[in-house]
Amino acid sequence: MPGKVLIRADHHRTNKPCAKVEFYDPEAPCSALMAMKALDLENDLIANNLVKVAIETDTANITSEEAERLDLAVRFASYPEKIFIVKNLAINGLQSLNNSRIGRLIERGYRAKRLMLEIADKIPIKDVVNIYSSIDLGISYRQLTIELQHRGAKMVNILLRLSRRTFRYYCGADRDSPYDCTQVATKLGGGGHKYASGAQYKSPFFNQVRVLRLS
Repeated sequence: MPGKVLIRADHHRTNKPCAKVEFYDPEAPCSALMAMKALDLENDLIANNLVKVAIETDTANITSEEAERLDLAVRFASYPEKIFIVKNLAINGLQSLNNSRIGRLIERGYRAKRLMLEIADKIPIKDVVNIYSSIDLGISYRQLTIELQHRGAKMVNILLRLSRRTFRYYCGADRDSPYDCTQVATKLGGGGHKYASGAQYKSPFFNQVRVLRLS
């Protein structure tokens, strides 16, 4: 828990230092790079290959097949599935992508990506794109922000309703644009980067008595 952590590896500017020993650099491309330093694995080939993939996924600049496949496997994985992936990566590195169970997770990710691309085709591209979804369509909404940015949007805001009162906010912005995603995300209790942030929050209960008094 924050405040009780002995060692922390992080690169998010919105996360305040909370550990006795900090491996923290807000300019680092991903937290995995700081974790590799914290665990003294900078000379480990498997760790370096994993960090290269992590840099691609965390900076939304996926260029290798390995990064895309691992990203798709993790995006839609349940917590037990993520633990399974992590354990395999720790032992076998990127060779884990040849595991049959992980292969099925990758294919599930590709199906969701194809649906996301179909949705992206129907969204008009503007400088700022704002989207509200009242249901979860089973896609990666972070992936959708990235795709719309690739198509020309400078900032993408997506609000997803998870339940009656729970909402999830996703934001993506071009690094060279004047927009700052953290300005919205932090006010909702979330955080992240200037170019990629998010938050999950509960809306207040509708106070019918108060509304009646005001009327």
